[in-house]
Amino acid sequence: MLIGARVKLLGRNIKRKGFRHVLGRLSATIISIVLGVPVYDTQCGAKFFRVTELTGSLFEEPFVSSWIFDVEILSRLIKAHRLGFSCSPEKTVWEAPLDQWVHKDGSKIEISDYFTALYELFKIRRKYFKSGD
Repeated sequence: MLIGARVKLLGRNIKRKGFRHVLGRLSATIISIVLGVPVYDTQCGAKFFRVTELTGSLFEEPFVSSWIFDVEILSRLIKAHRLGFSCSPEKTVWEAPLDQWVHKDGSKIEISDYFTALYELFKIRRKYFKSGD
């Protein structure tokens, strides 16, 4: 898997609204802690998947989340690794800083959606990270 990361570095054109960036960083930090992997930007829309039996299996079941299904895909991969069906996420997923990302006005995301995402993270944690798994 290849995941884009909206990292504002010198020589890159990353433009995000300040408030959304701060909430995104807070969310990404919480998600990284819950997943136990150092993923920087789970919610970046730039994602690519190599078609393999493993990646196909990550999409077989219906998702318990609607807002953070990206996190659920990573959770399924982590669980497959814990059960011995895949390499570690650190060897399977590659995050690449994007050269350009420009926020487009008109987004429908509200502050309440962050609370919805937090609730969905709780549901994902409960489903994929049960003790003893």
